[in-house]
Amino acid sequence: MEHHASGGLGEGAGDAQAPWARALSFAQRTAYAKRANCAGATTDQAEAALRRPSVQVANQYAYTSCTVAFRPSRDALLMAAARTLRKRIDTLEDDRWVEGQRRRVPGAAQEEALRWILDRNVDDVLRPVVQAFNEGNFDAVARLTAESWGSESNAHAMYEPMVAERSARWMETLPALLREGGAVIEVGALHVTGPSGLVEQLRAREYRVESTTVPAMP
Repeated sequence: MEHHASGGLGEGAGDAQAPWARALSFAQRTAYAKRANCAGATTDQAEAALRRPSVQVANQYAYTSCTVAFRPSRDALLMAAARTLRKRIDTLEDDRWVEGQRRRVPGAAQEEALRWILDRNVDDVLRPVVQAFNEGNFDAVARLTAESWGSESNAHAMYEPMVAERSARWMETLPALLREGGAVIEVGALHVTGPSGLVEQLRAREYRVESTTVPAMP
């Protein structure tokens, strides 16, 4: 059952919510409540996100598609495969460091991105991104992702700390993992394309990088 923007997510709880949450329109609150439900959040969890100083958690809920809700994620599928094959799982970065990077993105930019996605059908936003990714068109993925931040300035404010600097930090770890052989490296699409992307950085170190296509799951 869907949680609608009334009661706990409506005006009654507004005084306890963060300023950015109180500024949301009724339509935006309705969209937020529905997507939070599809993300598997309880009403209490959805309300708690609206009380946080940062929109980070609310943004994760807001970008959830109810069309594909509850399907296993890419991360879940790969981790399950690794466990089945008894493969070691390493991380490329520390959660605390990533949080520090995320905090460098101006709050106003994150808040504008939240309002942007809540004013749109999330499937209409995500579908072309998935299509471009499956076609290997990472430049289109980068362009569409930048648009989802609501403005070019917001996208630029996000890119350096959350994409370029993270990719550079990963390059401190990747060579050793690649030398071991048989590694599967999972990163977001934005970390693949462009001069700051891992592909160009690996090629600059004389690695051979080739594109391949994996058949769709039945």
